[in-house]
Amino acid sequence: MANVLYVDGLAANGGVGTLVSPWNCLDQVTAYSTSPGFLPGDIVQFKRGTTIAVKTATALSIVNGGAEEEPITFQDYGVGPLPIIDCGGVAIPGVWTEPFTGIYYNAYSGSAVNGFTEDSMWLTHSAAIAGMDAGQWFWNSTSNVKFPYQSAYPVGLYYRPTSGAPASHILRKCSSTNGVGIGSNLSHLRFKNLHFKGGAVGVAIGTPSTTHIYGIEFIRCTFEELRTALDISGSGVWSTNRCKAKYCIVLNCGKGIHFGSRDTSAPAYDHDIIGNTVTNIDLDARFSSFGGALDREGIGLQNSVRCKIVGNTIQYGCLHGGLLTWIHGTLGKFDGNLFAANVVKDIDGSGIVLGAAVNAPSKGYNVVSGNIVARAGQYGIKVNTTSTLRPSLVTNNVIDACGLAHLYTQSTCAGWEIQNNISVSPVTHHASWGGASTCRPNANDYWPISGTQFAENGVARSWGSFQHEVYMNGVTVPLPDASSVSVDPQFTVGTYRLAPTSPLKTAGLYGSHAALDGDGVPFSIMPIGAY
Repeated sequence: MANVLYVDGLAANGGVGTLVSPWNCLDQVTAYSTSPGFLPGDIVQFKRGTTIAVKTATALSIVNGGAEEEPITFQDYGVGPLPIIDCGGVAIPGVWTEPFTGIYYNAYSGSAVNGFTEDSMWLTHSAAIAGMDAGQWFWNSTSNVKFPYQSAYPVGLYYRPTSGAPASHILRKCSSTNGVGIGSNLSHLRFKNLHFKGGAVGVAIGTPSTTHIYGIEFIRCTFEELRTALDISGSGVWSTNRCKAKYCIVLNCGKGIHFGSRDTSAPAYDHDIIGNTVTNIDLDARFSSFGGALDREGIGLQNSVRCKIVGNTIQYGCLHGGLLTWIHGTLGKFDGNLFAANVVKDIDGSGIVLGAAVNAPSKGYNVVSGNIVARAGQYGIKVNTTSTLRPSLVTNNVIDACGLAHLYTQSTCAGWEIQNNISVSPVTHHASWGGASTCRPNANDYWPISGTQFAENGVARSWGSFQHEVYMNGVTVPLPDASSVSVDPQFTVGTYRLAPTSPLKTAGLYGSHAALDGDGVPFSIMPIGAY
């Protein structure tokens, strides 16, 4: 019989994990996982309306896995707001003094500092101790590799509170492992209705070394004020399989949801990333102000195969891309994925990036359909990889007012059908094809057209020239882009849905694969556009 264990952040010390005597900190959950250990089917319940943190450990560490039909589940109980899992690590030891007006000092000389939180909010590392703004900190140490040690000041931590004095806040020193650490080689864990907040990492899995990973699931969870929200990655030959992030919220983080591989060849099979809302990814550069390189992306995948990325909303920030796919350069995979009914808007980077500039082998049969990309600072939809085994399809998307080309294919890319898309009011180009790219545009609507809003191999083109030379380098193709149009799509007010009178309602072409509309359902009549 499965065990049900309870955690209440307001409970008294000395609890044993029962409903009447619950645990009150993450250290106790870690200790139980170590011995006697969770069993398949066990349930750990965290009380709503409470915050659960570590007292002496650096993070919640899970070292047991479940089974195919019996995952170990971590979920909520009770009423009120979601239980908060404080991911900020231990409270900063020592005494704070005030050597300068409003700037406090702690003679900390311990292990590396990877971040600093005030009341579970990630603070910006200041460029210098003098002139520090409210809500900033500085780690003065020769071990600080990003900001030089300031020899005029003693070693330690400097901090200017957002308000009041340090004693009125909960201050935590983040390490690279804060949050929830899932041990290497574990499978079948489920997280439901939990709020991960304030730290370097929300949830991450250790590097697999002996087995493939299966069935790590996140359902209706919130990730907030985290440098990296969620990272489920394989390594080498060890893949991740059938993992899920569904109906989660990612808010004010440095990096959103990442499934795949740690820059290696490990494939990511059959993942579902569905119905999530990702907002404010490093919008104010707080998370990239300190620490190592940070992929500031909303949703990222690497070496993905048969994954479903459907119905997600991504907005604000995301300098490195809203929905971004990576492929290992020599052993990567990018096959049979579905990107449908996603909305990417008002971000700093490109909206949807397919391949992330790596022309790797073994790719095909991907469908990018029914997505809305509006006001991305860079490209709308960017094809950066060749579909070598079977054709892939970019179809029935709407791209509106992006900073660079709405439809872009990198040099030498091939094997993509790019059709039935609506490009509206680009800042630079409706479409731009790299040199020797043979991706085929057809039956798209470019509205309006003004001058040379097309490009081939870096050379500006008129629409007529682009239609007859879509295979680049001045080579006229046998079947030019003759079915594309330039007409007002006639959207209904405030939406990207076609009005009943729109000439695009029945103007689309059927492609090599089935397409989904902006609601995530198959088209009954094929239009140009997402609805």
